[in-house]
Amino acid sequence: MGSTSKLARAAARLAIPLLAVLLAFALAGCEKKTAYDYIEDGEAQLSSKDYDKAIDSFAYALEMEPENTQALAGLADAYIGAGQPQNAADVYVALGRRDEAAALYEGLKMDDKAAELYLDDYLATYDEASYDKYLALTDYEVDFADPAVESMVREYLGRPEGAIMRNELNDITDIRIYGKSWLFSTDATLSDDKTAFYDNYKGSKYSGVGSVKSLSDFRHFAKVDFLLVYYNSVTEIDPALAECPRLHGLYINYNYVSDLSPLRDFKYLTKLGLSGNGISDLGPLKDLTQLKLLYLQNNDITDLAPLADLTNLETLLLSRNDITDVSPLAGLTQLRNLYLDGNSGLTDASVLKDLTKMEILTLGRTGVKDYSFSIYMPNLDEGYLKRRTA
Repeated sequence: MGSTSKLARAAARLAIPLLAVLLAFALAGCEKKTAYDYIEDGEAQLSSKDYDKAIDSFAYALEMEPENTQALAGLADAYIGAGQPQNAADVYVALGRRDEAAALYEGLKMDDKAAELYLDDYLATYDEASYDKYLALTDYEVDFADPAVESMVREYLGRPEGAIMRNELNDITDIRIYGKSWLFSTDATLSDDKTAFYDNYKGSKYSGVGSVKSLSDFRHFAKVDFLLVYYNSVTEIDPALAECPRLHGLYINYNYVSDLSPLRDFKYLTKLGLSGNGISDLGPLKDLTQLKLLYLQNNDITDLAPLADLTNLETLLLSRNDITDVSPLAGLTQLRNLYLDGNSGLTDASVLKDLTKMEILTLGRTGVKDYSFSIYMPNLDEGYLKRRTA
């Protein structure tokens, strides 16, 4: 009996290490799966149309790597296969595929969500197809605020009465109103026609001021990229215009707009005209860093500090103001055209010497006597230096 017990204990001692070895081998064959493994499983399950299991596999992969785009794309495909389009749309949003998400929401009759995503996609990619789909989903009857603008629209459409829908105005991309004269243009309008319209106006611009009092109605022109209203009776800027993503050029010269605060949100503008409005405070313009052209002549401006960060400016008109210090402009190294004539209190412009791209600089009727700094401007047409603009 004793010998049997000893044999049993010896066998046990031998079995323990053997068991450990066998267990190690077993564990080596069951290594933890990676995100890539789950993605492979999911793609195989997609191929076999086992969509529920594919959803689980891609979900496991995303638990490990939440931003894995391959797993997200597979999950969207699995949701579509499983008949869950809204879940698929949410995944497409996470992938940045907004147009595909919008199409799914549109199919689900969730038009508000679809429209929001189509607009987001346009703003991110400038895909005109997405913008057209956004407009198709958001059409409405226009309620005009300004009888003068309504009259122009009705004449343009040949519609003296009756409802006018927003999308009937979508062909209009260019609006020019000089006093009582106006021209609505489409992409098909020849540039020569626009030039001829302006030339005709120049000959009669003193015949009378136009009767447009509000810019509010122009927000209904969803595809307008150029809006010009000269010599009318506009007193304020409608903040709603900031929501027009195609509006890149806004010119409201020679009106009565002195408060520029609504312009803070006009992030799409690259060209802005504000001449002849009695403006003194440029503060609201300080963040419009995308501007390339800015007209500010014939105002009451003394402080240029708000312009110091508008480093994309290429053309800046400041003629006939009350400017005595141009040092805030010293860092605007993209400037090619700078008009300062008529600022009689300005006596020193030497701080501009580093603006080496300058081509036109006007200093007529200022107190500047020393033009030696211009030698640092190799492209400057010196014929403009002492000239004054009309």
